[in-house]
Amino acid sequence: MSGWTDAGAIGAEGVEELRALVAGEVVAPGDGDYDAARRVWNWMVDRRPGAVVRVADERDVATAVRFAADNGILLAVRGGGHSVAGQGTCDAGMVIDLGRIDGVEVDDGSGLVRAGGGCLLRDVDRVCASHGRVVPAGVVSHTGAGGLTLGGGVGWLSRKFGLTCDNVASFRVVLPSGEIVTADESQNTDLYWGLRGGGGNFGIVTEFAYRSHPFPTEIPVGLGFWPIADAEAVLRAQASRMHEQPDEWKATTFVIRPSADSPAPRELVGKPTLMVLQVWADDDLAAAERSFDLYRDAATPALATVEPMAFTTLQSLSDDAAGPGRCNYTKGGYLDDDFGDGAIAAMIESAEEMLNDNSLIEVIPHGGAQLNVGDDDTAFPDRQAAYSFNVFARWPLDEDDDAHIAWARTAFDRLDRHAGDGVYVNFFNPHEGGDQTRVLAAFGRERYDKLAALKARYDPANVLSLNPNIFPAEAA
Repeated sequence: MSGWTDAGAIGAEGVEELRALVAGEVVAPGDGDYDAARRVWNWMVDRRPGAVVRVADERDVATAVRFAADNGILLAVRGGGHSVAGQGTCDAGMVIDLGRIDGVEVDDGSGLVRAGGGCLLRDVDRVCASHGRVVPAGVVSHTGAGGLTLGGGVGWLSRKFGLTCDNVASFRVVLPSGEIVTADESQNTDLYWGLRGGGGNFGIVTEFAYRSHPFPTEIPVGLGFWPIADAEAVLRAQASRMHEQPDEWKATTFVIRPSADSPAPRELVGKPTLMVLQVWADDDLAAAERSFDLYRDAATPALATVEPMAFTTLQSLSDDAAGPGRCNYTKGGYLDDDFGDGAIAAMIESAEEMLNDNSLIEVIPHGGAQLNVGDDDTAFPDRQAAYSFNVFARWPLDEDDDAHIAWARTAFDRLDRHAGDGVYVNFFNPHEGGDQTRVLAAFGRERYDKLAALKARYDPANVLSLNPNIFPAEAA
C-alpha cells in the first residue's frame, strides 16, 4: 500500500453535510476567513483544502475522521500548524483543526497535566509555571504541543527530564474508525508505544496527560557570541568536555549572521558568528557560571552573560525569529560524540555562504535523561545520538526559493559526510514529508516494520497519511 492514494476532494455538498454533523465551524473556499483558516506556519506551503473543520471537541474529531474515511476524502490534521513539511494542510481535502481543544489543567497532587490536542507550548508552559511545575517540551512557544510530542519532543530540558514523549502518562485518541480510546501503560499498550515517537500515524490525540516536574520560576541562561574565526576553538572545547556536564546542562550552538535587533554586539551584525545558548535546568547560578567558563576560556567572547531568566521568557526567545510569515526549509541529522573537525569546518564554510540574518545551523547536544529510557521502550528511534544538527533556511515570501533551498542542501551535504544514521521526523521539509526512503532512514528497518504492523491494526486504510508516513503492513 502506498498511502491513502484514492483519497480526494470534499465537494460543496460534502461541506454542507459536514456542517450539519459537527458542533464546530466548517470553513470552506469563499468564506471570509478561509485564507486565515487554511494558512500554516511555513509559508513555503500554500495549499487550498476543500474544508477546514475547527472542531469543538473530540466528538467532532470522531465525526470528521469517520466522514473523511467513509467518503474517501484526503485528510490532514493540524495542531499548531508548525510542521515544516506543511503536513497540517492539504489541497482539496479536509483539515481537522484542533486549535479550539486547547485547555490545560494541572493536578497539584499527582503532578499530571492534562493538555488538549490543540495546545501550543506556551499554553502548557504558562499554566504549569503558575503551579511551579514544567513539562519538558520544545524551544519555540507557538509550536503545537501535539505534533512535537508525537514525533519525540526535544527541548531545553531533555537532558534533565527526558523527551516530551517520555513524559506522557496517557493519550486520549480518536482512531481512524472514529472509536475513542485511551492508551497508557495498562491499556492499548502497543498504541502507547507507537504514539511516543511514531508521529500522527495511528490516531488523532485529543488529550495528553503529561507527567510534570517541580521547577523554579527562573533559571540561569548563558548567552555568548564569538566571531566565526573563534568558532573552531569554542566548538572543540564543548565537544571535549560535554561528557563532564551534569544533566542540568544543555547548550545549543548556532552559526548565524546576527540581525541588527539581536543581542549580538554591533561589530558582529550581519557577519558570520558563533552563538552559544546555555540553559541550566535548576536555579544554581554559580554552577551555570562555572559551566559557561568552558566557552569563555576557549576564546574571548565578543559578549557573554549568564543571568536568571523566567522559563516562559526563555521559551519565547525564538518566537519572532521563528515566527509565521516566512518560508522555511530544513535538513538535519545526527553527529557522533567527538563532533569532529570536519563537521566544524563544514559549519564554518556554510556560515560564510549564509544568505540572510534569519537562517542558521544549530547543533544540539543530547544524552542525560534521554538515556534513562530503553531504546525499545518507545517508538522514538535516536536516543543514543550525541548531537543532532539542523540546517534551517528562512526567507521572506517574495524572495527566490531556489537560492535558499540550494544553500540549505549544500550546507546539509557538507555536514552529512560526518553524520551518523537517522533523522528527526519533526524536522522533515516539504520535499521529504512523503519520502519513504527518508522515513525508513528515520526509524530503521526493524522499528519501521514494527510500526507498520501497528499501523495495519489501527489505520489499515492509511487514512492518516499526511505525516512521516508509515505504510500499513500487508497481511501475510
